[in-house]
Amino acid sequence: MEAAKISKIESMIRHSYMGVVWTHKIQEKQADIYIRQKNIFEIIRIISSSLTAAGLVSIIFASDELWIKLLTALLSFTTLTMEALTKSFDYDKLVLSHKNTAIELLELRDKYQWLIYHAQESDNIMNIEAEYQKAEKKKHEIYKEAPRTTDKAVKLAEKALHVNKDNDFSEDDINSSLPQCLKR
Repeated sequence: MEAAKISKIESMIRHSYMGVVWTHKIQEKQADIYIRQKNIFEIIRIISSSLTAAGLVSIIFASDELWIKLLTALLSFTTLTMEALTKSFDYDKLVLSHKNTAIELLELRDKYQWLIYHAQESDNIMNIEAEYQKAEKKKHEIYKEAPRTTDKAVKLAEKALHVNKDNDFSEDDINSSLPQCLKR
């Protein structure tokens, strides 16, 4: 009976572990999306701002062409729009929020790995159950506070985990980063 119970709790821990692995990767990918968006907006803002200044110089010193005035006005509007977007979305805060959640989930992922190991190696189901309940409580606290993610982040996480195998390491990969005395 005890072995069957340990097997069931291990299955539950493994399921929770995989959920945390996914959520962690989704949070990382959402932060990456926001970083990319911010960078694109910044590049557009810098280019349009530079071209606006060039257009103004051209209007003042060289030309009275209508198309230059219209283009300069359009570029000025683009600059203002990009500035407003980057300020209203506060990308730095969004990125930090997703990164912090990812770090918390990484800690929890390690806890679940530890629990899986102990479920496989221990006969003391009471300790394992108690630790699992603590981990589940922590998981739900993190999920309550976690910032929302997009479908794009889910798709990027799926590619990272299934195609790119982000969390898979061979023994050679692990050994290459360890001191000689810890290698297998």
